[in-house]
Amino acid sequence: MALSLWKALSRRRTEDLDEKKGELARVLGLFDLTALGVGSTLGLGVYVLAGAVAKENAGPAVCLSFLVAAIASTLSGICYAEFAARVPKAGSAYVYSYVTVGEFIAFVIGWNLILEYVIADISNWLIDVKDIPPDVKHGGNGGFMPFGISGVMVGAAKCFYGFVGFDGVATTGEEAKNPQRNIPLAIILSLSIIFTAYFSISTVLTMMWPYYDQDVNAPFPYAFEQIGWITIKWIVNIGAVFALFTSLLGAMFPLPRVLYAMGSDGVIFKFLAKIHSKTMTPVIGTIVSGLLTGLMTLIFNLHQLIDMMSIGTLLAYTIVSISVLILRYQKDEYSIKVRSDFTSDDIQTPLQFFGKIFNFQNKKEPSTFSGGVAKWGILLYSIIVFIAGTIFNQKSVEIINGNFILSVILAVLVLILILTVAAIGRQPVQQVELSFKVPLVPFIPCLSVLINLYLMLQLDVNTWIRFVAWMFIGLCIYFFYGITHSTQSQKDKVESDRLSQKYTEKLREVTKC
Repeated sequence: MALSLWKALSRRRTEDLDEKKGELARVLGLFDLTALGVGSTLGLGVYVLAGAVAKENAGPAVCLSFLVAAIASTLSGICYAEFAARVPKAGSAYVYSYVTVGEFIAFVIGWNLILEYVIADISNWLIDVKDIPPDVKHGGNGGFMPFGISGVMVGAAKCFYGFVGFDGVATTGEEAKNPQRNIPLAIILSLSIIFTAYFSISTVLTMMWPYYDQDVNAPFPYAFEQIGWITIKWIVNIGAVFALFTSLLGAMFPLPRVLYAMGSDGVIFKFLAKIHSKTMTPVIGTIVSGLLTGLMTLIFNLHQLIDMMSIGTLLAYTIVSISVLILRYQKDEYSIKVRSDFTSDDIQTPLQFFGKIFNFQNKKEPSTFSGGVAKWGILLYSIIVFIAGTIFNQKSVEIINGNFILSVILAVLVLILILTVAAIGRQPVQQVELSFKVPLVPFIPCLSVLINLYLMLQLDVNTWIRFVAWMFIGLCIYFFYGITHSTQSQKDKVESDRLSQKYTEKLREVTKC
Protein backbone atom coordinates (compact mmCIF):
# COMPACT_ATOMS: atom_id res chain seq x y z
CA MET A 1 0.00 0.00 0.00
CA ALA A 2 2.72 2.45 1.00
CA LEU A 3 4.78 1.54 -2.07
CA SER A 4 1.79 2.05 -4.37
CA LEU A 5 1.09 5.44 -2.81
CA TRP A 6 4.73 6.49 -3.21
CA LYS A 7 4.70 5.44 -6.88
CA ALA A 8 1.52 7.46 -7.42
CA LEU A 9 2.94 10.56 -5.74
CA SER A 10 6.29 10.38 -7.54
CA ARG A 11 5.16 9.42 -11.04
CA ARG A 12 6.50 11.79 -13.66
CA ARG A 13 5.18 12.89 -17.01
CA THR A 14 6.95 10.71 -19.54
CA GLU A 15 5.50 11.73 -22.91
CA ASP A 16 7.66 13.57 -25.41
CA LEU A 17 6.33 17.08 -25.05
CA ASP A 18 7.56 18.04 -28.49
CA GLU A 19 5.66 15.29 -30.26
CA LYS A 20 2.19 16.22 -29.12
CA LYS A 21 0.77 19.15 -31.01
CA GLY A 22 -0.70 21.71 -28.64
CA GLU A 23 -4.29 22.90 -28.90
CA LEU A 24 -3.44 26.55 -28.21
CA ALA A 25 -2.60 28.92 -31.08
CA ARG A 26 1.06 30.02 -31.46
CA VAL A 27 0.75 33.76 -32.03
CA LEU A 28 2.96 35.44 -29.40
CA GLY A 29 6.33 36.90 -30.44
CA LEU A 30 9.20 38.29 -28.35
CA PHE A 31 7.65 41.76 -28.07
CA ASP A 32 4.27 40.28 -27.07
CA LEU A 33 5.87 38.11 -24.38
CA THR A 34 7.96 40.96 -22.98
CA ALA A 35 4.96 43.29 -22.94
CA LEU A 36 2.94 40.57 -21.19
CA GLY A 37 5.59 40.17 -18.49
CA VAL A 38 5.91 43.93 -17.89
CA GLY A 39 2.19 44.66 -18.14
CA SER A 40 1.19 41.92 -15.71
CA THR A 41 3.73 43.15 -13.15
CA LEU A 42 3.88 46.94 -13.23
CA GLY A 43 0.55 47.75 -11.64
CA LEU A 44 -0.30 47.63 -7.96
CA GLY A 45 3.38 47.26 -7.06
CA VAL A 46 4.19 50.69 -8.48
CA TYR A 47 1.22 52.59 -7.11
CA VAL A 48 0.73 50.99 -3.68
CA LEU A 49 3.50 48.59 -2.65
CA ALA A 50 6.41 51.06 -2.54
CA GLY A 51 4.68 53.42 -0.11
CA ALA A 52 3.31 50.68 2.12
CA VAL A 53 6.67 48.91 2.51
CA ALA A 54 8.48 52.23 3.02
CA LYS A 55 6.17 53.23 5.86
CA GLU A 56 5.74 49.90 7.63
CA ASN A 57 8.90 47.89 6.98
CA ALA A 58 11.94 49.43 5.32
CA GLY A 59 11.78 53.24 5.24
CA PRO A 60 13.87 54.87 2.48
CA ALA A 61 15.71 51.54 2.16
CA VAL A 62 12.63 50.25 0.34
CA CYS A 63 14.72 50.61 -2.82
CA LEU A 64 17.08 47.97 -1.34
CA SER A 65 14.08 45.76 -0.58
CA PHE A 66 13.15 45.95 -4.26
CA LEU A 67 16.78 45.18 -5.12
CA VAL A 68 16.80 42.00 -2.98
CA ALA A 69 13.44 40.97 -4.43
CA ALA A 70 14.79 41.66 -7.93
CA ILE A 71 17.85 39.48 -7.30
CA ALA A 72 15.65 36.65 -6.04
CA SER A 73 13.32 37.04 -9.03
CA THR A 74 16.23 37.16 -11.48
CA LEU A 75 17.76 33.95 -10.10
CA SER A 76 14.37 32.25 -10.34
CA GLY A 77 13.81 33.79 -13.77
CA ILE A 78 17.03 32.27 -15.05
CA CYS A 79 15.86 28.86 -13.83
CA TYR A 80 12.48 29.44 -15.48
CA ALA A 81 14.28 30.32 -18.70
CA GLU A 82 16.11 26.98 -18.80
CA PHE A 83 12.88 25.12 -18.23
CA ALA A 84 11.19 27.10 -20.98
CA ALA A 85 13.98 25.93 -23.29
CA ARG A 86 13.54 22.32 -22.11
CA VAL A 87 9.74 22.12 -21.86
CA PRO A 88 7.96 24.68 -24.07
CA LYS A 89 4.46 23.81 -22.83
CA ALA A 90 1.66 25.74 -21.11
CA GLY A 91 1.56 25.44 -17.34
CA SER A 92 4.73 27.16 -16.14
CA ALA A 93 6.36 25.70 -13.01
CA TYR A 94 3.60 23.10 -12.79
CA VAL A 95 4.71 21.31 -15.97
CA TYR A 96 8.39 21.79 -15.11
CA SER A 97 8.06 20.10 -11.73
CA TYR A 98 5.83 17.34 -13.18
CA VAL A 99 8.59 16.42 -15.61
CA THR A 100 11.32 16.38 -12.96
CA VAL A 101 10.19 15.70 -9.40
CA GLY A 102 6.83 14.01 -9.79
CA GLU A 103 3.08 14.47 -9.80
CA PHE A 104 2.48 15.33 -6.14
CA ILE A 105 5.06 18.13 -6.03
CA ALA A 106 3.74 19.34 -9.40
CA PHE A 107 0.24 19.56 -7.94
CA VAL A 108 1.54 21.51 -4.95
CA ILE A 109 3.25 23.97 -7.30
CA GLY A 110 0.23 24.28 -9.58
CA TRP A 111 -2.02 24.92 -6.58
CA ASN A 112 0.32 27.66 -5.37
CA LEU A 113 0.47 29.19 -8.84
CA ILE A 114 -3.34 29.44 -8.74
CA LEU A 115 -2.94 31.36 -5.46
CA GLU A 116 -0.22 33.52 -7.02
CA TYR A 117 -2.25 34.61 -10.05
CA VAL A 118 -5.46 35.16 -8.01
CA ILE A 119 -4.35 37.44 -6.22
CA ALA A 120 12.89 63.69 -4.27
CA ASP A 121 14.70 65.26 -1.45
CA ILE A 122 17.81 63.47 -0.11
CA SER A 123 17.10 64.85 3.38
CA ASN A 124 14.12 62.51 3.59
CA TRP A 125 16.62 59.65 3.53
CA LEU A 126 18.53 61.07 6.50
CA ILE A 127 15.75 61.92 8.94
CA ASP A 128 16.97 61.98 12.53
CA VAL A 129 14.93 60.02 15.05
CA LYS A 130 14.42 63.30 16.99
CA ASP A 131 12.72 64.83 13.96
CA ILE A 132 10.06 62.12 13.77
CA PRO A 133 6.79 63.56 15.15
CA PRO A 134 5.79 62.05 18.52
CA ASP A 135 2.36 61.01 17.21
CA VAL A 136 3.98 58.61 14.72
CA LYS A 137 3.53 55.13 16.17
CA HIS A 138 5.86 53.20 13.86
CA GLY A 139 8.71 55.51 12.91
CA GLY A 140 11.71 53.32 13.63
CA ASN A 141 15.11 54.90 14.27
CA GLY A 142 15.22 57.33 11.36
CA GLY A 143 17.94 57.47 8.73
CA PHE A 144 18.14 55.42 5.55
CA MET A 145 17.34 52.11 7.30
CA PRO A 146 15.00 53.09 10.14
CA PHE A 147 14.02 49.46 10.73
CA GLY A 148 17.46 47.91 10.18
CA ILE A 149 18.49 45.07 7.90
CA SER A 150 15.64 42.93 9.19
CA GLY A 151 13.18 45.57 8.00
CA VAL A 152 14.78 45.56 4.55
CA MET A 153 14.43 41.77 4.34
CA VAL A 154 10.82 41.80 5.53
CA GLY A 155 10.21 44.50 2.95
CA ALA A 156 11.90 42.36 0.30
CA ALA A 157 9.56 39.46 1.09
CA LYS A 158 6.60 41.78 0.52
CA CYS A 159 8.20 43.49 -2.50
CA PHE A 160 8.50 40.06 -4.09
CA TYR A 161 4.83 40.49 -4.93
CA GLY A 162 5.84 43.35 -7.21
CA PHE A 163 7.82 40.96 -9.43
CA VAL A 164 5.07 38.40 -9.80
CA GLY A 165 4.15 38.36 -13.46
CA PHE A 166 7.33 37.50 -15.33
CA ASP A 167 6.65 33.82 -14.72
CA GLY A 168 3.36 34.29 -16.54
CA VAL A 169 5.48 34.49 -19.67
CA ALA A 170 6.56 30.90 -19.04
CA THR A 171 2.92 29.72 -19.19
CA THR A 172 2.76 30.66 -22.88
CA GLY A 173 4.86 27.75 -24.12
CA GLU A 174 2.13 26.54 -26.49
CA GLU A 175 1.23 30.03 -27.74
CA ALA A 176 4.70 31.53 -28.29
CA LYS A 177 6.59 31.58 -31.54
CA ASN A 178 9.98 29.90 -31.10
CA PRO A 179 9.44 29.43 -27.32
CA GLN A 180 12.93 28.04 -26.63
CA ARG A 181 14.44 31.38 -27.68
CA ASN A 182 11.73 33.98 -27.06
CA ILE A 183 10.55 32.94 -23.60
CA PRO A 184 14.01 33.15 -21.93
CA LEU A 185 14.70 36.50 -23.62
CA ALA A 186 11.28 37.87 -22.65
CA ILE A 187 11.79 36.87 -19.00
CA ILE A 188 15.17 38.62 -18.76
CA LEU A 189 13.92 41.75 -20.59
CA SER A 190 10.78 41.91 -18.42
CA LEU A 191 12.74 41.65 -15.18
CA SER A 192 15.20 44.34 -16.29
CA ILE A 193 12.44 46.82 -17.15
CA ILE A 194 10.46 46.02 -14.00
CA PHE A 195 13.42 46.41 -11.65
CA THR A 196 14.42 49.74 -13.21
CA ALA A 197 10.89 51.04 -12.74
CA TYR A 198 10.52 49.87 -9.13
CA PHE A 199 13.94 51.04 -7.99
CA SER A 200 13.47 54.48 -9.56
CA ILE A 201 9.93 54.96 -8.29
CA SER A 202 10.67 53.86 -4.72
CA THR A 203 13.73 56.14 -4.66
CA VAL A 204 11.78 59.16 -5.87
CA LEU A 205 8.84 58.48 -3.54
CA THR A 206 10.91 58.36 -0.35
CA MET A 207 12.98 61.36 -1.42
CA MET A 208 9.84 63.33 -2.17
CA TRP A 209 8.06 62.70 1.15
CA PRO A 210 9.14 61.23 4.55
CA TYR A 211 8.71 57.48 4.83
CA TYR A 212 6.80 57.65 8.13
CA ASP A 213 4.06 59.81 6.59
CA GLN A 214 3.42 57.74 3.47
CA ASP A 215 -0.15 56.73 2.62
CA VAL A 216 -0.14 52.93 2.45
CA ASN A 217 -3.17 52.81 0.12
CA ALA A 218 -2.32 55.59 -2.36
CA PRO A 219 1.24 56.82 -1.73
CA PHE A 220 1.84 58.76 -4.95
CA PRO A 221 -1.38 60.82 -5.05
CA TYR A 222 -0.91 61.60 -1.36
CA ALA A 223 2.72 62.65 -1.81
CA PHE A 224 1.91 64.89 -4.79
CA GLU A 225 -0.95 66.45 -2.83
CA GLN A 226 1.33 67.18 0.12
CA ILE A 227 3.86 69.05 -2.03
CA GLY A 228 1.13 70.97 -3.88
CA TRP A 229 1.26 69.22 -7.26
CA ILE A 230 -2.51 68.71 -7.57
CA THR A 231 -2.53 68.47 -11.37
CA ILE A 232 0.16 65.79 -11.31
CA LYS A 233 -1.83 63.97 -8.62
CA TRP A 234 -4.83 63.61 -10.93
CA ILE A 235 -2.69 62.63 -13.91
CA VAL A 236 -1.15 59.87 -11.78
CA ASN A 237 -4.60 58.76 -10.56
CA ILE A 238 -5.94 58.45 -14.11
CA GLY A 239 -2.78 56.66 -15.24
CA ALA A 240 -3.05 54.29 -12.28
CA VAL A 241 -6.57 53.25 -13.28
CA PHE A 242 -5.45 52.32 -16.79
CA ALA A 243 -2.31 50.61 -15.48
CA LEU A 244 -4.34 48.51 -13.04
CA PHE A 245 -6.58 47.37 -15.89
CA THR A 246 -3.45 46.24 -17.74
CA SER A 247 -2.13 44.55 -14.62
CA LEU A 248 -5.44 42.77 -14.08
CA LEU A 249 -5.44 41.51 -17.66
CA GLY A 250 -1.84 40.33 -17.32
CA ALA A 251 -2.56 38.60 -14.01
CA MET A 252 -5.65 36.88 -15.42
CA PHE A 253 -3.78 35.60 -18.49
CA PRO A 254 -1.66 32.80 -16.92
CA LEU A 255 -4.17 31.42 -14.38
CA PRO A 256 -6.51 29.75 -16.93
CA ARG A 257 -3.45 28.21 -18.58
CA VAL A 258 -2.26 26.70 -15.30
CA LEU A 259 -5.78 25.33 -14.76
CA TYR A 260 -5.72 24.05 -18.36
CA ALA A 261 -2.43 22.22 -17.81
CA MET A 262 -3.53 20.69 -14.49
CA GLY A 263 -6.96 19.78 -15.87
CA SER A 264 -5.38 18.14 -18.94
CA ASP A 265 -3.31 15.97 -16.60
CA GLY A 266 -6.37 15.10 -14.51
CA VAL A 267 -4.91 16.28 -11.20
CA ILE A 268 -7.79 18.75 -10.89
CA PHE A 269 -11.23 18.72 -12.52
CA LYS A 270 -10.87 17.93 -16.23
CA PHE A 271 -13.59 20.30 -17.42
CA LEU A 272 -11.17 23.16 -16.65
CA ALA A 273 -9.07 22.00 -19.64
CA LYS A 274 -11.85 22.52 -22.18
CA ILE A 275 -10.68 24.65 -25.14
CA HIS A 276 -13.11 26.90 -27.02
CA SER A 277 -13.30 25.89 -30.67
CA LYS A 278 -13.18 29.46 -32.02
CA THR A 279 -10.94 31.41 -29.62
CA MET A 280 -8.65 28.42 -28.96
CA THR A 281 -8.43 29.46 -25.28
CA PRO A 282 -9.45 27.66 -22.04
CA VAL A 283 -12.83 29.38 -21.71
CA ILE A 284 -14.13 27.56 -18.60
CA GLY A 285 -10.79 28.01 -16.85
CA THR A 286 -10.95 31.74 -17.62
CA ILE A 287 -14.45 32.07 -16.13
CA VAL A 288 -13.47 30.07 -13.03
CA SER A 289 -10.35 32.24 -12.68
CA GLY A 290 -12.43 35.41 -12.61
CA LEU A 291 -14.86 34.01 -10.05
CA LEU A 292 -12.02 32.75 -7.83
CA THR A 293 -10.24 36.10 -8.01
CA GLY A 294 -13.41 37.96 -7.02
CA LEU A 295 -14.02 35.56 -4.11
CA MET A 296 -10.49 36.03 -2.77
CA THR A 297 -10.80 39.83 -2.85
CA LEU A 298 -14.02 39.60 -0.85
CA ILE A 299 -12.46 37.41 1.85
CA PHE A 300 -9.04 39.07 2.32
CA ASN A 301 -7.73 42.63 2.34
CA LEU A 302 -5.01 43.85 0.00
CA HIS A 303 -2.02 43.33 2.30
CA GLN A 304 -3.16 39.83 3.29
CA LEU A 305 -3.44 38.92 -0.39
CA ILE A 306 0.03 40.34 -1.08
CA ASP A 307 1.60 38.26 1.69
CA MET A 308 -0.27 35.10 0.64
CA MET A 309 0.81 35.56 -2.96
CA SER A 310 4.40 36.16 -1.91
CA ILE A 311 4.69 32.97 0.13
CA GLY A 312 3.06 30.82 -2.55
CA THR A 313 5.19 32.32 -5.30
CA LEU A 314 8.41 31.94 -3.31
CA LEU A 315 7.65 28.26 -2.76
CA ALA A 316 6.95 27.77 -6.48
CA TYR A 317 10.18 29.53 -7.44
CA THR A 318 12.11 27.44 -4.92
CA ILE A 319 10.92 24.19 -6.45
CA VAL A 320 11.69 25.45 -9.96
CA SER A 321 15.29 26.08 -8.85
CA ILE A 322 15.44 22.64 -7.24
CA SER A 323 14.05 21.08 -10.41
CA VAL A 324 16.82 22.65 -12.49
CA LEU A 325 19.39 20.95 -10.28
CA ILE A 326 17.60 17.61 -10.47
CA LEU A 327 17.41 17.76 -14.26
CA ARG A 328 21.04 18.76 -14.66
CA TYR A 329 22.40 15.90 -12.57
CA GLN A 330 19.96 13.08 -13.26
CA LYS A 331 20.91 10.21 -15.51
CA ASP A 332 19.75 10.64 -19.10
CA GLU A 333 17.25 7.85 -19.76
CA TYR A 334 18.29 7.74 -23.40
CA SER A 335 22.04 7.67 -22.87
CA ILE A 336 24.27 4.62 -23.06
CA LYS A 337 23.96 2.40 -19.99
CA VAL A 338 26.55 3.36 -17.41
CA ARG A 339 27.56 1.07 -14.55
CA SER A 340 26.28 3.03 -11.57
CA ASP A 341 25.11 0.82 -8.72
CA PHE A 342 27.85 0.42 -6.18
CA THR A 343 28.44 -2.81 -4.27
CA SER A 344 30.52 -3.85 -1.30
CA ASP A 345 33.40 -4.50 -3.71
CA ASP A 346 33.28 -0.89 -4.92
CA ILE A 347 33.18 0.70 -1.47
CA GLN A 348 35.05 -0.94 1.38
CA THR A 349 35.82 1.99 3.67
CA PRO A 350 34.16 5.26 4.72
CA LEU A 351 36.96 7.10 2.94
CA GLN A 352 36.13 5.40 -0.36
CA PHE A 353 32.44 6.19 0.12
CA PHE A 354 33.36 9.83 0.80
CA GLY A 355 35.44 9.85 -2.38
CA LYS A 356 32.54 8.47 -4.40
CA ILE A 357 30.17 11.12 -3.04
CA PHE A 358 32.57 13.88 -4.08
CA ASN A 359 33.40 12.11 -7.36
CA PHE A 360 37.14 12.02 -6.85
CA GLN A 361 37.29 9.62 -9.82
CA ASN A 362 36.14 12.54 -12.04
CA LYS A 363 33.45 10.53 -13.80
CA LYS A 364 31.92 12.45 -16.72
CA GLU A 365 28.68 10.53 -17.30
CA PRO A 366 25.73 10.83 -14.88
CA SER A 367 24.75 7.59 -13.20
CA THR A 368 22.03 6.41 -10.86
CA PHE A 369 24.40 6.92 -7.92
CA SER A 370 25.53 10.42 -8.94
CA GLY A 371 21.93 11.42 -9.58
CA GLY A 372 21.00 10.10 -6.14
CA VAL A 373 23.82 12.07 -4.52
CA ALA A 374 22.56 15.23 -6.23
CA LYS A 375 18.92 14.64 -5.21
CA TRP A 376 19.70 13.84 -1.57
CA GLY A 377 22.17 16.72 -1.48
CA ILE A 378 19.52 19.13 -2.76
CA LEU A 379 17.05 17.89 -0.14
CA LEU A 380 19.64 18.21 2.65
CA TYR A 381 20.62 21.68 1.42
CA SER A 382 17.01 22.90 1.46
CA ILE A 383 16.39 21.52 4.96
CA ILE A 384 19.58 23.07 6.37
CA VAL A 385 18.80 26.43 4.75
CA PHE A 386 15.35 26.39 6.33
CA ILE A 387 16.73 25.48 9.78
CA ALA A 388 19.59 28.02 9.60
CA GLY A 389 17.23 30.71 8.33
CA THR A 390 14.78 30.06 11.16
CA ILE A 391 17.55 30.25 13.77
CA PHE A 392 18.98 33.46 12.34
CA ASN A 393 15.53 34.98 11.92
CA GLN A 394 14.53 34.28 15.51
CA LYS A 395 17.89 34.74 17.25
CA SER A 396 19.71 37.29 15.09
CA VAL A 397 20.22 39.74 17.96
CA GLU A 398 21.82 37.07 20.19
CA ILE A 399 24.04 35.86 17.34
CA ILE A 400 25.21 39.39 16.52
CA ASN A 401 25.88 40.01 20.22
CA GLY A 402 28.18 36.97 20.30
CA ASN A 403 26.12 34.11 21.74
CA PHE A 404 28.69 31.30 21.57
CA ILE A 405 26.34 28.29 21.34
CA LEU A 406 24.13 29.81 18.64
CA SER A 407 27.19 30.99 16.70
CA VAL A 408 28.71 27.50 16.79
CA ILE A 409 25.43 25.90 15.68
CA LEU A 410 25.10 28.37 12.82
CA ALA A 411 28.75 27.86 11.81
CA VAL A 412 28.26 24.07 11.69
CA LEU A 413 25.14 24.46 9.55
CA VAL A 414 26.97 26.79 7.17
CA LEU A 415 29.83 24.28 6.89
CA ILE A 416 27.34 21.52 6.05
CA LEU A 417 25.80 23.79 3.41
CA ILE A 418 29.19 24.44 1.81
CA LEU A 419 30.07 20.73 1.75
CA THR A 420 26.65 19.86 0.34
CA VAL A 421 26.94 22.38 -2.50
CA ALA A 422 30.48 21.11 -3.19
CA ALA A 423 29.23 17.51 -3.36
CA ILE A 424 26.42 18.48 -5.73
CA GLY A 425 28.79 20.49 -7.90
CA ARG A 426 31.22 17.56 -8.21
CA GLN A 427 28.63 15.28 -9.84
CA PRO A 428 28.69 14.80 -13.63
CA VAL A 429 26.00 16.71 -15.54
CA GLN A 430 23.85 15.91 -18.54
CA GLN A 431 25.33 17.03 -21.85
CA VAL A 432 22.17 18.39 -23.43
CA GLU A 433 22.08 21.11 -26.07
CA LEU A 434 19.61 23.84 -25.11
CA SER A 435 18.99 27.35 -26.42
CA PHE A 436 19.47 28.60 -22.84
CA LYS A 437 21.13 27.08 -19.77
CA VAL A 438 21.47 28.38 -16.23
CA PRO A 439 25.12 29.38 -15.77
CA LEU A 440 27.23 28.54 -12.72
CA VAL A 441 25.24 25.46 -11.71
CA PRO A 442 24.81 24.53 -8.87
CA PHE A 443 25.59 27.93 -7.32
CA ILE A 444 22.85 30.04 -8.93
CA PRO A 445 19.99 27.58 -8.24
CA CYS A 446 21.30 27.01 -4.68
CA LEU A 447 21.50 30.76 -4.09
CA SER A 448 17.96 31.10 -5.44
CA VAL A 449 16.73 28.44 -2.99
CA LEU A 450 18.54 30.16 -0.10
CA ILE A 451 17.11 33.62 -0.81
CA ASN A 452 13.59 32.35 -1.51
CA LEU A 453 13.37 30.27 1.67
CA TYR A 454 14.81 33.08 3.79
CA LEU A 455 12.29 35.55 2.37
CA MET A 456 9.48 33.10 3.14
CA LEU A 457 10.60 33.09 6.77
CA GLN A 458 10.24 36.87 6.92
CA LEU A 459 6.47 36.69 6.50
CA ASP A 460 4.28 36.70 9.63
CA VAL A 461 2.59 33.77 11.34
CA ASN A 462 -0.90 34.69 10.10
CA THR A 463 0.34 34.47 6.52
CA TRP A 464 1.71 30.98 7.18
CA ILE A 465 -1.62 29.94 8.75
CA ARG A 466 -3.59 31.17 5.71
CA PHE A 467 -1.08 29.44 3.44
CA VAL A 468 -1.46 26.14 5.31
CA ALA A 469 -5.27 26.44 4.98
CA TRP A 470 -4.93 27.01 1.23
CA MET A 471 -2.62 23.98 0.95
CA PHE A 472 -5.09 21.85 2.95
CA ILE A 473 -7.85 22.63 0.45
CA GLY A 474 -5.54 21.78 -2.44
CA LEU A 475 -4.36 18.49 -0.91
CA CYS A 476 -7.97 17.43 -0.32
CA ILE A 477 -8.69 17.98 -4.02
CA TYR A 478 -5.60 16.00 -5.02
CA PHE A 479 -6.05 13.00 -2.72
CA PHE A 480 -9.82 12.69 -3.24
CA TYR A 481 -9.80 13.38 -6.99
CA GLY A 482 -6.47 14.02 -8.71
CA ILE A 483 -4.54 10.96 -7.59
CA THR A 484 -7.16 8.61 -9.11
CA HIS A 485 -8.00 10.65 -12.24
CA SER A 486 -4.42 11.42 -13.28
CA THR A 487 -3.84 10.76 -16.99
CA GLN A 488 -0.25 9.79 -16.20
CA SER A 489 -1.61 7.07 -13.91
CA GLN A 490 -3.61 5.66 -16.82
CA LYS A 491 -0.55 5.80 -19.10
CA ASP A 492 1.54 4.04 -16.45
CA LYS A 493 -1.09 1.31 -16.13
CA VAL A 494 -1.18 0.76 -19.91
CA GLU A 495 2.62 0.61 -20.02
CA SER A 496 2.71 -1.78 -17.07
CA ASP A 497 0.17 -4.08 -18.75
CA ARG A 498 2.18 -3.98 -21.98
CA LEU A 499 5.42 -4.90 -20.22
CA SER A 500 3.65 -7.63 -18.24
CA GLN A 501 2.23 -9.13 -21.43
CA LYS A 502 5.63 -8.94 -23.13
CA TYR A 503 7.27 -10.67 -20.15
CA THR A 504 4.60 -13.40 -20.21
CA GLU A 505 5.17 -14.04 -23.93
CA LYS A 506 8.93 -14.27 -23.40
CA LEU A 507 8.38 -16.70 -20.53
CA ARG A 508 6.15 -18.89 -22.69
CA GLU A 509 8.78 -18.97 -25.45
CA VAL A 510 11.45 -20.04 -22.95
CA THR A 511 9.13 -22.71 -21.52
CA LYS A 512 8.42 -24.17 -24.96
CA CYS A 513 12.13 -24.50 -25.62
